[in-house]
Amino acid sequence: MRLKILPKKGDLRDLNNWRGIMLLDAASKIISMIVNNRLQRLLKEIGIEEQNGFSGGRGCSDGSFCIRQALKKRREHGQESWVLFVDLVKAFDSVPRDILFSVLAKFGVPPHLIRVIKRMNTDLQVTFDLNGEPVAVPCTVGVKQGCPLSPTLFLFVMQACLESLEKAMPAESKLKFKTNTRMEGKNGGKVSGTDWTNQGEFTFSFWASLYADDAACPLDSRATLLAATNAIHHHLRLFGLLMHVGSPGKKSKTEAMYCPARATPYEDGDTSDLVLDCGGTVSFTKSFVYLGSLLHCDLSDDHDVDARIKKASKAFGALRNCFFSSSLVPERMKGQVYAGGVLAVLLYGCESWCLTAASLNKLCLWHNKRIREMCRVTMCQTMVHRITSKSLQQRTGVFDLQHYVASRTLLWAGHVARMPKSRLPKRLMLSWVQEPRLSGGQEMNFGRSLSRHLQHFGLPLAFTDWATIAQDRAQWHRLATKPPFAIGKPFLRQPRGDTRATPEDQRLAIARRAAEVKERRAVFAANANANADTPTNNP
Repeated sequence: MRLKILPKKGDLRDLNNWRGIMLLDAASKIISMIVNNRLQRLLKEIGIEEQNGFSGGRGCSDGSFCIRQALKKRREHGQESWVLFVDLVKAFDSVPRDILFSVLAKFGVPPHLIRVIKRMNTDLQVTFDLNGEPVAVPCTVGVKQGCPLSPTLFLFVMQACLESLEKAMPAESKLKFKTNTRMEGKNGGKVSGTDWTNQGEFTFSFWASLYADDAACPLDSRATLLAATNAIHHHLRLFGLLMHVGSPGKKSKTEAMYCPARATPYEDGDTSDLVLDCGGTVSFTKSFVYLGSLLHCDLSDDHDVDARIKKASKAFGALRNCFFSSSLVPERMKGQVYAGGVLAVLLYGCESWCLTAASLNKLCLWHNKRIREMCRVTMCQTMVHRITSKSLQQRTGVFDLQHYVASRTLLWAGHVARMPKSRLPKRLMLSWVQEPRLSGGQEMNFGRSLSRHLQHFGLPLAFTDWATIAQDRAQWHRLATKPPFAIGKPFLRQPRGDTRATPEDQRLAIARRAAEVKERRAVFAANANANADTPTNNP
């Protein structure tokens, strides 16, 4: 196998900022894909609910939505939260293969399939270029990055580690929630506003959200955070994995975050570094990018909105001069590229946002400005000539931003409503904490934000009503993506005629202009003399 070394971000003089990818032959990839499909069927039956990575029907949206909902529900009910974001050192490259094969056997993988996997991961030689010369070294540990089978094999190791870790974690460290997933009757569930004394349908615990090795563990106090961090660090070592912790002169990539309760200052919490039993440290941060979305300690989505606007501005700016501001590119084509590329960057993770009116207005202003740039229209021109936003949207084929945010959020909400009650996103969306809410008004939550989006498309607000409609996926998709107006045919600018003037035409134009100037000066002089001869009556 050939090893291709790719640079990551950071100082490239540091060898840790390089990533190796295996270049495999076609036959090996075909066999890996066949084995992977068989293992995925087994993983679908025995996989833990908290794992969202490399599994069909799950993704980053599930993990991000779960951790955000859990933290915001606790803040809504006046509870503080402490979160541990775990980072593993070279996760794929450090998996011991003897432990991997033992785990596969424990989970019931057939022996003949394990033998195939062993043959594909034994006596491996990787070749890479060193100063222009090929160098071959043995590969004895880890799974092959670039192989279709490797993510699934890693999930089996993480599954075994987390199953045993969950049993070792103290029961009081898991957050408790009440939920009601019923979709019919007067006792049906609510996305928000459920009475905190309601006993609900059942109680469930939530202790981690994972995407492969990216884990976020919410806890209720600093003491349980320290105990859980020590337990996780010790337990990962039993499976040959190492959690990244800090040392003197080196900051930890594993970070913790303190999310204070409402009306509680951030400074009241003890955010000094955690000192583990191994001697390592874990530092605190006020914001953390988890699965591509920015999570802030105040749990407001304004910070993530600002971050998405910056990223989308870079994406738009990279194509501004050569594409979006070019007069040679049709406006409808600009709109298609903008909707498929720039809007995807801007609205990444918006299905979990609890948008206030100020945040939504900020997004809309940025969106409208980009539409004007694509139409080559300035703000001054829109005011002088009374050019409406709708006319510009029809020219580019791009709707207002609220339509896109509402559509994406409703599609996600319908997807969650169709989930079985065993899925964490559905449980957390309809959950509450059995603690009283603080008086004096509530912060923006997912339920109120979702109601605004439902009103935008004229859909019922009650969960029992819209969730029933959402069970028909095709009908829900049609309702949640209905365009606000017909775009019509592409706007075509009329071709200009030949504007080149002959020398005689230029001479006549100059003469006409000189005559007009002379006439205006004569009129001005006559008016000035008339005003001078008119006597003024001073009191």
